[in-house]
Amino acid sequence: MNRLITRTDARWKKLFRAHAILWSELALLNPERGIVVSNISGQYNIHAWTVSTGALKQLTFEPTGIMFGAISPNGEHVYFLQDDSGNEIGHFVQIPF
Repeated sequence: MNRLITRTDARWKKLFRAHAILWSELALLNPERGIVVSNISGQYNIHAWTVSTGALKQLTFEPTGIMFGAISPNGEHVYFLQDDSGNEIGHFVQIPF
């Protein structure tokens, strides 16, 4: 039996730290634009997604993370609940794509 490697850089630990995309949404009238929620930055936030290139650009930088949002039908704006303390009490924000 092999001895378990417990260093922080152990290969098996990388599997549990892999970046993930939770969900995606395309703009109804502009399917070239979309949004995804991903933890690429370490915390789940909304990213703009250029479909043809696959490029992602982080749009939100909330310390508690953002799990849900929406994109306008024309793909010009993104909407999300700005929640400073993570208790789901806040206000809706519109930001440009």
